Amino acid sequence: MISASEGNASTALQAMTTATVQIQSVGRCKGKPAGQLQVGDVTIWNFGYTHTFVGFAKETKAQVIAQFANKDGSIWEKRMGKDRLVAVA
Repeated sequence: MISASEGNASTALQAMTTATVQIQSVGRCKGKPAGQLQVGDVTIWNFGYTHTFVGFAKETKAQVIAQFANKDGSIWEKRMGKDRLVAVA
C-alpha cells in the first residue's frame, strides 16, 4: 500500500516530467518543445484554435521557423525557440 506522502511525491514527479502549457480560455494542455514537432502534430492555440504542423521552413541552432496549416489549407509561419513549449492535442 502507498502512503499519502509517497503518493504525493509520485504525483509531483509525474507533474514535473509531463510538460504542460496554459492556453487562454482552454486551460492546461500537454506541451511539446517546438524543435520536436513532427509533421501531422495538431497544435492548440489561444481560444482553442487548432492548426496542423506541416514542417520547418528554416532551422538554426536555437530557433525554428515552423509552418502550420489552417483548416482552409492556407499555410503560415511562426518563429519560435526550439525549447518553447507548444500545446499539442
